[in-house]
Amino acid sequence: MFEGWENELKIRIKSLQVKNLMKNAKEGDSSAAKYIVEDKLEGTKRGRPSKAERAAFLKQQSQEESELGSIGQRVTSLLERKKG
Repeated sequence: MFEGWENELKIRIKSLQVKNLMKNAKEGDSSAAKYIVEDKLEGTKRGRPSKAERAAFLKQQSQEESELGSIGQRVTSLLERKKG
């Protein structure tokens, strides 16, 4: 119900930001012009990972470790067979 309203508000805020940046750039503010050219309006900082993201990462890491252990065991057994 409110999704459309939130999107409209975000668009309105962004348009006001761009309008202010354009005004400042026309007045000679070089940092505002650089900001517009580099398109930094969205922001690049990412927040802390969620618990689900951390859990998924740890699960993937443990799977990779167990896979590497399995590969190590197979290589060891092949080397032992080759010796004997």
